[in-house]
Amino acid sequence: MDINELLQKIKKADSWPAAFTKGAPLWNDDYISLHMLNAHLDDSHDKASYNSILRMQVVEEILSQCHLKENSTILDLGCGPGLYAQEFAKQGIDYTGIDISNQSLGYALMHKGKYQDNIHYIHDDYSTYEFQKQYDCISMIWCDFGALSPTVRDSMLKNINKTLKKDGIFCFDVFMAQSPFHEQHNSWKVERDGFWQKGLAAVLERNKYYETVGTALHMSVVASETGVKTYYIWDKRYSEKELSKVLIDASFEVLYVKEGGLSQKQPEVLGVYCKSKHK
Repeated sequence: MDINELLQKIKKADSWPAAFTKGAPLWNDDYISLHMLNAHLDDSHDKASYNSILRMQVVEEILSQCHLKENSTILDLGCGPGLYAQEFAKQGIDYTGIDISNQSLGYALMHKGKYQDNIHYIHDDYSTYEFQKQYDCISMIWCDFGALSPTVRDSMLKNINKTLKKDGIFCFDVFMAQSPFHEQHNSWKVERDGFWQKGLAAVLERNKYYETVGTALHMSVVASETGVKTYYIWDKRYSEKELSKVLIDASFEVLYVKEGGLSQKQPEVLGVYCKSKHK
């Protein structure tokens, strides 16, 4: 690929897409997901998973709010490397995690510890997977809910409704509408074996806030000798009113929506508990 062709591809890629447009595959890319796994396991920050102190507070809140006890069942959507699995299994709870990342699931499977019989994993896309059993609790932790387009979100909620037992509870967290977002952030760098690609690559990263739909975008354009790829990470911010409407329209009864996230310690994050109105 000559320089002119490469520059034309970069120019084409460097334009704002319609909200929730799909970019290049991200979560199941083996190279990128290895870097993501390392971010999950780094306890010095909360960029991929909550730190160990917050995780314990999340578990304590879910145990309490969802009335989980020995032999209860929990399904963790987007479980990553299974950082919550043993904490629930210690309570005698049957834990199932689902994630699309080979790297994260590989790590999770190797770190069940002494709870082999209480911890189970599914390698698939939680937003479309048809579950074969029902659970007392379904969780979605670290604001994954905001990464979903309205179409995917509503379809997933319908599936979650079917997957909950009677009186089962769906809990999740999401950034509040008024959470700060730096609209104009641009960076350009050339790196070797960076986060996005093995080998030498130029990376253009930009942020934008789509005011009309309350959605933030982090866009990464990665150019190398193999071509140009564009990655989109979407982040929908919700007000309590909008979120309640989404859940009620999906036939859920909203039990609890409070600032502080699932841990009750996180400013600008909502913690949400709801149950099906069909059961």
